[in-house]
Amino acid sequence: MIVGYSINYINAEKFEIKEKVEKLDINTSLNIKDISEVKAKKDRKTERLLKVDFEFLVNYEPKISEIRIEGYVIYDGENLDEILEKWKKDKKIEDKNFEVEVKNFILRRGIILSTFLSEYLAIHPPLPLPQIVPK
Repeated sequence: MIVGYSINYINAEKFEIKEKVEKLDINTSLNIKDISEVKAKKDRKTERLLKVDFEFLVNYEPKISEIRIEGYVIYDGENLDEILEKWKKDKKIEDKNFEVEVKNFILRRGIILSTFLSEYLAIHPPLPLPQIVPK
């Protein structure tokens, strides 16, 4: 279960466009940069949690803009030792429940924040927004 998160870095850049854009591709990517153990106090007990550092990118092609968000999530759940051991050894995540929960959380936060930023840069959002059309 995700028990906390923080955004440490945001960069949203719009580049000068010199030619007409015929086709625009928008790609998002999510990278887990590191997993480490953290300790937190709860009800006078110290509990072990996992800190998952991430990077979320939105790239536009042709290169009209780029959005980069970095931060971390704090995870509490089962198999912390196994998750951490596998990461330290191979930089891989084998626990699918952990992976799905963490990546979906990061993806949701990244899409929401990058959509907000795209509005202020006057560029297309990373996902098409729903629209009402006349019948």
